[in-house]
Amino acid sequence: MRGKECYAFQWVGQPFSSCDNCGNPYWKHTHYLTVRVVPGKAFGRSFRKIITEEEAMACYMKWGS
Repeated sequence: MRGKECYAFQWVGQPFSSCDNCGNPYWKHTHYLTVRVVPGKAFGRSFRKIITEEEAMACYMKWGS
């Protein structure tokens, strides 16, 4: 990591090979941030979701070097 503590992969349009928070790839994280839609609310609620080994490997196979 680049000196930041990272609790979940943060994706804001960059490649999956670089977390927006720490710079590490998706497959090096245990969780990722996502948003849960809340009916009747303008904004959703963010939460961490576990990255499974299968998801991490599939992402690495597609985006890793």
